[in-house]
Amino acid sequence: MSKQKEPPSVLMLSVPEDWFEDHDDYAVKVSSRICGLLEQHLIEQDHSIPEWVQGGCNEDSYVYYQSMKNEELYVYTIAYFPNGDEQSRPQMYISYGFKNSFLKALLGRKKQLDSDHSLHAVMSKFGETFLASRVLTHAQFNEELYK
Repeated sequence: MSKQKEPPSVLMLSVPEDWFEDHDDYAVKVSSRICGLLEQHLIEQDHSIPEWVQGGCNEDSYVYYQSMKNEELYVYTIAYFPNGDEQSRPQMYISYGFKNSFLKALLGRKKQLDSDHSLHAVMSKFGETFLASRVLTHAQFNEELYK
């Protein structure tokens, strides 16, 4: 039995340094700005946005967001990526995928995007509007986060 390749689910973005403010330690304002741009991009790609989440929901250290297309609900988490390298451009990330029920997540039966799902192309195209971008699997993302 062959192991299925993990599909991408995280978009890394390099953003201009002047987007960051001194007293925004978790870059929530940058996350909100990116969320606004993502919302516009998703609408252009025929996604609908639930009214309650338009513009994103600011949490303590990230922005939560949702969209819907073809009766599928997608979730996004937009946050700062602490790369720790002073020479690198500041990076943000967007984790994306299906909205799963709490019970499915608890039982480990989360529905995941297939490798050829159209949302990957939508997110890659969105990434092209930034200084630099790349799409990672969760395993690759965790490897970079914890190195």
